[in-house]
Amino acid sequence: MSGPEWRIRIKRSGGFAGVSLGGEVRSDELSPEEAEELDRLASKVDFASTGSDAQARPGQPDRFQYSLVVDHGSDHYELTSGEGSMDEPLRELVRWLMPRVTRRAST
Repeated sequence: MSGPEWRIRIKRSGGFAGVSLGGEVRSDELSPEEAEELDRLASKVDFASTGSDAQARPGQPDRFQYSLVVDHGSDHYELTSGEGSMDEPLRELVRWLMPRVTRRAST
């Protein structure tokens, strides 16, 4: 992977049980293939224009909310997004990250 390393902290909260889950994924701690995939997915997200939208939509009170802290080189972003309000690039990144922080937390 070329370019700056990625460091992404993610926390999922809400849902029916209200259990929080999260952790950190660092590209320098991944296999080369996973680091390349993280770079591909994260590079598609426009973190600078993705605002915080943590509100549950009416009729969907048990949806998850995700908080991310993203460091990439000298860039730093913090955002919170409700499950139903994420754009597709962010949704793809979150889907890729969550199994990795879950797996790491259980080991």
